[in-house]
Amino acid sequence: MTENNIINPEVEEENEAVEPKVIDTIQADSPENLDKIFSYITMVRFEDYALFDSFELYNFETEESVQFNSAKEAMDYVLNGKTVGEHIKDFKLILTE
Repeated sequence: MTENNIINPEVEEENEAVEPKVIDTIQADSPENLDKIFSYITMVRFEDYALFDSFELYNFETEESVQFNSAKEAMDYVLNGKTVGEHIKDFKLILTE
């Protein structure tokens, strides 16, 4: 048996996947939390819409957008019978090390 055919247990251990350590989870269930989320990412997407960190709500289907002045104003906007806040309340940003 040549050296190339020998399995090195140390190398196998190095190649194993390591689970990232979760340091925080932020749920988009309030304007304050949405502001925190937007300090890490630039967009939350749901259905045919995207809410950007500039508080622009964009519809991918119609290519129309609505501009808001704050997270609260955006989350209070009614869209298809529910507020944007209701549409995105289950969105979670998971921060890892």
